[in-house]
Amino acid sequence: MLKRKDLVDVGDSNYGERANEIIECQDCGVESGGTRGDLWQMPMDEVFRCPDCDSTDLALVVKHIIYKIVKE
Repeated sequence: MLKRKDLVDVGDSNYGERANEIIECQDCGVESGGTRGDLWQMPMDEVFRCPDCDSTDLALVVKHIIYKIVKE
């Protein structure tokens, strides 16, 4: 269960390290913003639900893009 209080905020000391986190639904793959400011209208203890499938199986994730050379 992911709650707003689990998200990083601009004022947090580790914001620089966590600024690229996003919320991803583990059931359907929908992604959304991952900072408290993105979801400022929600209470801190409210459990997030996926806007597409209504699941509560959400995770904070960081995307890593890897480029693979296919021809030089």
